[in-house]
Amino acid sequence: MLIEQLLPFLIAAALGFAIGLDRERRHFRMQSMGVRSFVLLGLLGALAGSVQNVYFSTSIALFVAAAIIVGYYRTSQDGGGEPEMGLTTEFAGAITFVLGYMAHDRPWLTAILGLTVFTVLWSRKALHNFSRHQVKPAEIQAALILLVLVIGIRPLLPEGPIDPWGIVHLKTFVTVIALILGIQFLSHILIQVFGKTVGVPLWGFLAGFISSTAVILMLPKLVKKDKALTASALAAALFASTSTFVLLLLIVSALSYELLGQVSAFLALSILISTLAGLFFAKRQDKIAPFPTMENPIAFIPAVKLALILSAIVLTVGFVNEFAGDFGTKVASFIGGLGELHGVTLSVATIFVSKSMTITQAKTSIMLAAVASIISKLVITWVGSQTRYAVYFSLVAAAMTTSILAAWSFMS
Repeated sequence: MLIEQLLPFLIAAALGFAIGLDRERRHFRMQSMGVRSFVLLGLLGALAGSVQNVYFSTSIALFVAAAIIVGYYRTSQDGGGEPEMGLTTEFAGAITFVLGYMAHDRPWLTAILGLTVFTVLWSRKALHNFSRHQVKPAEIQAALILLVLVIGIRPLLPEGPIDPWGIVHLKTFVTVIALILGIQFLSHILIQVFGKTVGVPLWGFLAGFISSTAVILMLPKLVKKDKALTASALAAALFASTSTFVLLLLIVSALSYELLGQVSAFLALSILISTLAGLFFAKRQDKIAPFPTMENPIAFIPAVKLALILSAIVLTVGFVNEFAGDFGTKVASFIGGLGELHGVTLSVATIFVSKSMTITQAKTSIMLAAVASIISKLVITWVGSQTRYAVYFSLVAAAMTTSILAAWSFMS
């Protein structure tokens, strides 16, 4: 079809336009390459990829390389000692050509990579500020620890359970721990990079990945000091609740797509409710709440604490399921959900994958843990805040709980 043939060229041109727009706006007096050049680079890459001839593709690639080198030489000669002269534009041009070449075989990957390049270029000031003033040695060390965990340790771990009851799947456990820590660390970095520019809803959503319980604990204290922060704090709390359930779905997706379909069906409406309610309060904020500082989630002590808590919950729920049956597992899931929803989710999904639990039992256990998590946040809110904030949060929490129970009942 014509649209399928045109799609790679459209993707290449769109990415070239976006990247070129950024480059032209940054140094419009000095750049040898602007919007038109980048669009053409993307289209040349797409043309080279469409011909399927190695000599033709190589010739175009050499021409592009020569054009980029000549352009850099001319710009550097005319720069007059420009202090910010660098190779960013030239690298971006080469990447644009390669992305155009890739667009035929991997169009969606090309689009994602292109948007990533554009975001990196567009965030120049924020990234420079982060690398020069905000990044700390401990955070670099934490990122290296996460890489070692994923690349160095995980591949060496055995497949399948390491205990006679089939409860402890070490490789699966480490995979999910790395997933949680990675998402938490990324959220931490985004908050550090963009700071207050992310706005209350996005801050609540990102901070919720790090610790939604910590967010729920922090915000009522702010409202007690200044009631004008009520709507702003509610928006952040509700978006943190949204990210709690999103992380739950990501954990399940890492273990079982079959279970993911069941769980997402009864959580989808709850996620929608918390998101819409968060947006409602964000639009009605009289005063923007200050952003509390979140602890680096993969600093040594928080990471060890998370691993120990998840390990304890996985073992507890696993042994309860093995020796106390379905009813005991449901009780353990509810009690565990009051304190650590994601640990219960990991445990239940692991047991389901090992064929020691039916999909109905698994989704019921996760449903109970999700409801318990909402209840625990309600208790924290009423204990630590003034009445108006607590009432509004309770109304949304009640709607979320009702939607979960109704969807679960309908599916059952």
